[in-house]
Amino acid sequence: MDSKQRVGFKYAGSKPGIGFRRQKSVRGTHPSGLVEELVRRPEDVKAVGAKAVRIASGVGEKKALEIRRVAKELGVRVLN
Repeated sequence: MDSKQRVGFKYAGSKPGIGFRRQKSVRGTHPSGLVEELVRRPEDVKAVGAKAVRIASGVGEKKALEIRRVAKELGVRVLN
């Protein structure tokens, strides 16, 4: 016997059931409802449009400040 949870032993806990996914229209979005986009350069913010941006982890402080400045000018929300 491989999985005691699959077989249904009570002490192993219940199996995850269907019905716990989010609606297709909001799946993969930020909790604020905006679509996230990962950016690495200030030019990427201009191409995003009205989405929310997340600055990539490898971006340095100087370039991150520039990305934040461009995002503020365009009214794009920065998530991190």
